[in-house]
Amino acid sequence: MRLICVYTGQTITDDIFSDMKKALVAGGVSLTDMGDKKFYAKNGHCLIMALNKAEVSSMQLPNALVEAFTYLADGLIPAFSLAAVGAIRKNIHHMVTRFDKNLDSSYIANRLITNPPGDVAELMRELLVAECDNALGLEAVADEFLDIPAIEKWLAFHKNSLCVTEYETKKQGANVKVKIDLDTLLGVLRNGVNDKEMIVGDRDVRDFPEFRRNKVTEALAGSVEKAMSAENDFSRLVAFRREAFGSTKLSNNDGWLPSLTTGTVLKFGSDDDARFFMCLTPACDMLRLKEPRNFVFLEGVAQPKPYNFVVKDSGGEAISLFFDKKSPSICTFIFAPDESTQRVRGVKAQDKQSFKFCTVESTGGMEFLWLGEIRYGRAASEMSSLASNWMRIGILDSEYLRISAKGHFKFGV
Repeated sequence: MRLICVYTGQTITDDIFSDMKKALVAGGVSLTDMGDKKFYAKNGHCLIMALNKAEVSSMQLPNALVEAFTYLADGLIPAFSLAAVGAIRKNIHHMVTRFDKNLDSSYIANRLITNPPGDVAELMRELLVAECDNALGLEAVADEFLDIPAIEKWLAFHKNSLCVTEYETKKQGANVKVKIDLDTLLGVLRNGVNDKEMIVGDRDVRDFPEFRRNKVTEALAGSVEKAMSAENDFSRLVAFRREAFGSTKLSNNDGWLPSLTTGTVLKFGSDDDARFFMCLTPACDMLRLKEPRNFVFLEGVAQPKPYNFVVKDSGGEAISLFFDKKSPSICTFIFAPDESTQRVRGVKAQDKQSFKFCTVESTGGMEFLWLGEIRYGRAASEMSSLASNWMRIGILDSEYLRISAKGHFKFGV
């Protein structure tokens, strides 16, 4: 996010403000005028404003800047993320103390005696991230900015833009319509849902099957299209640690390259006949590689439904992918490791904006486009689900005991 304010004693004119916007356009930043604010222009992440000293005094300037920044950080999640950054900054002194110079010798020693040594640097990075998480917990950022009071304020502010939705269900044998409006949303917020119902009040329990729960997003987003876009963006944030073509900042370092690891998602072929693959080889088998080896992939299908992942392609299009664990398509490809890091590394594509992974020449030298890296916990869950399906053994217990274990019945009752 960037807020740029030109604060001048000169009289501000349309021509001057136009020149300011043109200067940003020359740097690749395009903005649109804010109709309700004179000499304000913004896009999703940048706002430029021009203020005259005679109209806004130096004493008034700080408040004017804070108010202007709220036009950029207008939302529940932006407020949470800004508060989280603030909490980390507030606890910087503790973090620096925690990572004391007395640890230098032990870190260097561990690096010298570990193979590969780069893993120790990765461990230190993870420890620092854990300290950031501690800072968020100490400041109770999630409780303050993401819990019921904050959501109630959000709903009150957006009540006029909510889209009332409804669906049909059966009640005492008759078809009835259930409405999703502001009162319903507030009731569910305070009382919650269970497997089949929403609890709006003490005596107001309504049927709420899973296949109707998309209606909540539609009501909040304002339309079906906006709901789908928002849910797809959220699913990508939850699932992907890094994205090739999403909102992830990959690197300021031109030498950065992705590594093949558990959860890496690759694309092979053109858009018309593209194939998609998720790497399922355990991460520990991807280190200290001395020679080419096979890597295991689960192949996915691009389809509108059902799907369990959303990924962005090179053109910015959101693609729905379905990785079937019940009838999986398993493939193996041979990749060669990088000599210095002893891992399989990607290389920059010709466009210099994307990355690719290439199999060894002896197996055809196939080129895969790197689409991103799924968070390890999610990738491990996919592996576990696949293994559970394969490990079904059949009947190995009394059917009575199987049902009794669920608490459905017992002797004497």
